[in-house]
Amino acid sequence: MNPAGLAAAGTPRQRKWRAQAPRSRSCLRPPLSPQDWEVQYQQDTPVAPRFDVNAPDLYIPAMAFITYVLVAGLALGTQDRFSPDLLGLQASSALAWLTLEVLAILLSLYLVTVNTDLSTIDLVAFLGYKYVGMIGGVLMGLLFGKIGYYLVLGWCCVSIFVFMVSWGSREGGTQGTQAFWTA
Repeated sequence: MNPAGLAAAGTPRQRKWRAQAPRSRSCLRPPLSPQDWEVQYQQDTPVAPRFDVNAPDLYIPAMAFITYVLVAGLALGTQDRFSPDLLGLQASSALAWLTLEVLAILLSLYLVTVNTDLSTIDLVAFLGYKYVGMIGGVLMGLLFGKIGYYLVLGWCCVSIFVFMVSWGSREGGTQGTQAFWTA
């Protein structure tokens, strides 16, 4: 079957998801490149992710989490340490850390009384993007050793910082932070 036939095959729902994936991946381009990070609103509510590529969704974070676990298994296999138990332990610990991060952010937002439009699912979506960088770090570590790993780690840290500052500083992102910092 040719690629055009493959893209047209399937149910309308499957075609919708295949059309959404490239648009979602476009958000992963370097945040230093100019682009509009503004989430679109309709009647004071955010537009659904299928209509706005900047709206947080769980597609890339979920796929990145699964891929990270598989790449970690590959790394264990290259070290002759692979076992299904270690793969399960890797997945469980990554999920536990994600849960701990979400809870820590929710607690800190509560303690500093920041009112935000972010829901818990939005936090999970944003925090899940770190697995994309972790995949790159593990793969570069396998290919180029520690130098490759640390280069990707540094790039990902800068990218996440720039993205979060760009996204968080948009007008209407949070209310209450001005009062906190000026008090």
